[in-house]
Amino acid sequence: MYIYRYKYFENRYYRMTFLGEFLARRSVNRASVSRRTGFSTSRLNELSLTDTTKLRAEEVYLIAMAIDVDPGELLKVVCGHLQLRPDVIEPKKEGAKRGRKPKKRAADQAPEEDAG
Repeated sequence: MYIYRYKYFENRYYRMTFLGEFLARRSVNRASVSRRTGFSTSRLNELSLTDTTKLRAEEVYLIAMAIDVDPGELLKVVCGHLQLRPDVIEPKKEGAKRGRKPKKRAADQAPEEDAG
């Protein structure tokens, strides 16, 4: 079972993202990460507290380098919950849809002969 941590920030409780939990477990100082990566502390807070924020590959790499972690390990933590969709069997296409006749194309029609 996965337990989420909550953080009180700006008079509200936020459920931390996977990145936020990873940084909290390692007791990472966000101010030092901000200085080393060049990201603002507000951007790091947004990445740590907001699920809808998009984390870019360059941010993952720079954060991993700043906290001396393998970027692949950080990527597994952040994206480890993702899975491929199961194989979907598409139905066979037999003829046109119900109630509709297939349209005739000019190439499908036989040329008319002159009776002259």
